[in-house]
Amino acid sequence: MFTIQSLLKETINRNASDLHVIAGYYPSVRINNRLLYLREFGITTAQETSELPKLLLDENQNQLFNENKEMDFSYPFEQVRFRVNLYNSNNTCAASFRLIPSLIRTIQELKLPDIF
Repeated sequence: MFTIQSLLKETINRNASDLHVIAGYYPSVRINNRLLYLREFGITTAQETSELPKLLLDENQNQLFNENKEMDFSYPFEQVRFRVNLYNSNNTCAASFRLIPSLIRTIQELKLPDIF
């Protein structure tokens, strides 16, 4: 059993880039392009994921999600923001959260070519 807040905190604490929540699997975070299962939170149930729209969306967004079966939006949490993709998977809801860094890296830090 988990709360979405506890999963988002874990994502931030582990400095992960992504959090994935899918029924039938452990929640997972992406760290350095590798998925790490958060086994301490247990396997996510369809009942838990079906609650995600109610927890994350306002009434208008929830209606749009029900019509389109997918939604992209920004979700503020503590001092950071997440880009969220909420979608239907195997007749239940699933979500991917991307942590949006608060510090914007320079061209040098990104190691982009000089053409930029």
